[in-house]
Amino acid sequence: TTEIYTLSLHDALPISLDILAGKFFHEKEFVKTVAIIGGGNVGLKLAKSLEALKLNIKIVEKDEERCRFLAQELENTLVINGDGTDGKLLRFHL
Repeated sequence: TTEIYTLSLHDALPISLDILAGKFFHEKEFVKTVAIIGGGNVGLKLAKSLEALKLNIKIVEKDEERCRFLAQELENTLVINGDGTDGKLLRFHL
């Protein structure tokens, strides 16, 4: 079964992303793979927090230069250069 959860910047403001990621993904042990659409500051912070939980993390970012930066900053995350709204890309890579 595939489940999709969304996180918006508005959702993250009241609590830190570390707490959110830790509480949500750690308590729901069935989560093994996480896809993050967008490698901005929030996506980067979320990916770093999730790396500590030993999950299979993929981040999709449109900007090639930002992808290079993300790849340097993240140790255990697959960075995919592409459009996060492209259904074919999402089906193939996620």
